[in-house]
Amino acid sequence: MSSEALRLAQALDNHQAVEEDAADMLRSLLGLLADIREACGDKGERMQPELVEHIRQGFAERDQLRAEVERLRPNARRYEWLRDAHPADESAWVAVGTPYAPGGVSCWRHDDLDMLIDRAIEAAKEA
Repeated sequence: MSSEALRLAQALDNHQAVEEDAADMLRSLLGLLADIREACGDKGERMQPELVEHIRQGFAERDQLRAEVERLRPNARRYEWLRDAHPADESAWVAVGTPYAPGGVSCWRHDDLDMLIDRAIEAAKEA
């Protein structure tokens, strides 16, 4: 085999190796795209620009929800503190006016207070 033929054979081998590497990379990228689509709830129905916008909207919604959680967190802490309080704790506590309770007032706390509040909310919806 002449040196020119040898050089051409090596160039062909190199070209085939580059093509195989490119094909492997393309398969990896398509797999990554499929994973991204699955992770964001897309089943392949969106083209790339729509997919990018869908993902951006998902992040925006997430950020809004996080802000809402942070806005509500202090109220949740207050409620949890009150719902667990009892007069014996010598601190603020919740007194609930309850029909037919002695004196019309009783102390509810923990899950019982949650249940009482949930019942009152449902009763108000039905009224």
